[in-house]
Amino acid sequence: MGVYTIDIAVRGASNLEKLTTRIGKPAGEIRVPLAIECDGPHHYVHSGGGLKTPATLQKVRLLEEQGWRVVSVPFFEWPRKSAERGKYLVDVLRSAISTNSGT
Repeated sequence: MGVYTIDIAVRGASNLEKLTTRIGKPAGEIRVPLAIECDGPHHYVHSGGGLKTPATLQKVRLLEEQGWRVVSVPFFEWPRKSAERGKYLVDVLRSAISTNSGT
């Protein structure tokens, strides 16, 4: 990947099985490797969100070209209450997998 790093990488059958059990999706619907990117304010042109920076867009494009499925977790959607964060991540992953299961 060069100078880029992945925030959370899900690779391999055992990790995929753990993820699918948690989010309630069959393993066949998830393409691995899966890159979960935690996009903080520095990933956006304006710190409040909106348009992603060219560097962030390039990173996503390069990951996808190498076969990664990229799921973005924007900072401005991240729940303030820690008790809500697990459900939020499950919902984001379910949504991303459902909308991209054919790719």
